[in-house]
Amino acid sequence: KAYGLGYNLSSKGKDRYRPRERWGLPEKTQGGKAKRLWLPAGWVIPSYNLAGQLIHLRIRRRDEDIASFGKNIKYLPVDGSSMATMVLHPQAEVFVVVESGFDAILVASLFGGLIGAITTWNSAARPDAAAHALLCKSSCILGGLDYDQGGDREQPWWQQQYQQYRRLPALPGSSKDPGDAALAGVDLFAWVKDGLPRGLQIKLGLTSGRRPLPQQHRDFVHENHAEQPGQQGGTKNQEKAHVVELELAGGKTVYITDDR
Repeated sequence: KAYGLGYNLSSKGKDRYRPRERWGLPEKTQGGKAKRLWLPAGWVIPSYNLAGQLIHLRIRRRDEDIASFGKNIKYLPVDGSSMATMVLHPQAEVFVVVESGFDAILVASLFGGLIGAITTWNSAARPDAAAHALLCKSSCILGGLDYDQGGDREQPWWQQQYQQYRRLPALPGSSKDPGDAALAGVDLFAWVKDGLPRGLQIKLGLTSGRRPLPQQHRDFVHENHAEQPGQQGGTKNQEKAHVVELELAGGKTVYITDDR
């Protein structure tokens, strides 16, 4: 629900075909007949611009359909979709870069909006101008591109482009990507958290051992976490640490903390 993930299936359990004009798309013809919009059965992954407007739909087709036809089409961008970079939680100051929308949703959902995710949909694609601007302003960029030849080959570009970029360690069990790792039982929360500098872990409140609540609940909890006068059993901060943020002339951000 939080990320608008859906599943498309016709009443007959197959793909859907819709008149293009109903989707605000220009008419196309094939063999003298109006061509319909293909909406294959499968998982529907939406993407939104920075203003929160829906700009992209991509469908992950079912494995049995891929085997039957269109074997080179695993993820289908619905016609009319923008090709803008998919960004989750653009207000975050830390981003994890992955290759698929599923992995982006999986990783971002673990941190309740504290950490954002960006997907390029393939290892060789580059962030667009809007995503690039967010990454340049970020405190840290964690590289989670697939752990294969393609993902490894692109590391020099990311390291040269962004000084705050660091590659996350290889996933346990030789998993190729976060999705495979989750199926294998890997603790992805710890994988991402441990990849952050200690100062950022403290600043984001990730050192208490508690996992962050979904974003829509955080503000309420933050305002009410302290025990009020006369109140019994209030929940107090388990860890207090001072963190000072310094931005150097070269654009690099440094965190100084009294936490050992």
